[in-house]
Amino acid sequence: VMGSPGYMAPEQAMGRLDQIGPATDVYALGAILYELLTGRPPFGGGSVGAALMQIVTQPPTPLRQLEPTIPADLERTVLCCLAKDVKARYASAARLNESLQKYLS
Repeated sequence: VMGSPGYMAPEQAMGRLDQIGPATDVYALGAILYELLTGRPPFGGGSVGAALMQIVTQPPTPLRQLEPTIPADLERTVLCCLAKDVKARYASAARLNESLQKYLS
């Protein structure tokens, strides 16, 4: 397993190399957006092992629970990026960009 634990997608944290692809990068972008919007990473269990376990098994705390001023549409976009299932995420950064552009319009 290689990478920064706080930004690893579940498939990366579990070492499932056959599932790693563009959606894995979308997950990392979602983790960055989450941290920028809430002031904290989506997961952080005090140790690398605890953080990886959270990434694999627990949903992130909803953004609006931490920062109620975040618009619901933006929260949905970020949480889509952080979906545990690769197929439930944006298929590419371009698709994520399209969603963010719609939000900004």
